[in-house]
Amino acid sequence: MNQNTNHIPTTLTQKNFANANSLHPDFRTLHRQTKQMQIKTGTKSYSMKLQSVEWQLKRKGILARDGYQCRNCNSIHNLQVHHKQYHKFRITGTHKNPWNYPNQLLITLCSDCHRRGHQQHKIKTIFL
Repeated sequence: MNQNTNHIPTTLTQKNFANANSLHPDFRTLHRQTKQMQIKTGTKSYSMKLQSVEWQLKRKGILARDGYQCRNCNSIHNLQVHHKQYHKFRITGTHKNPWNYPNQLLITLCSDCHRRGHQQHKIKTIFL
């Protein structure tokens, strides 16, 4: 297993992350920092969303499903989870939160394959 992808304790579940006190200490800190930033800015950037507990749980599940390897080249280094399509709300113009996508729309790629894929293909956006 790639050491770089094993950041989340396996005991952390969807059920217990709603209560920040039940989180692993590292996630309590991250959760608190994220909430403070949201209060300061009134918004949450995409990069901040990718640091959230919700995304880290989703990411961990996709990495595990894909055997902790790139589905394109089988690399086990620098793994990322790629969205095969984006969902955007027509009324607000905002994107769906990255963790709210069905698992079949997410795939594990190494950073090289992910970068090349974005260079070669436009990711489809579905309007909701």
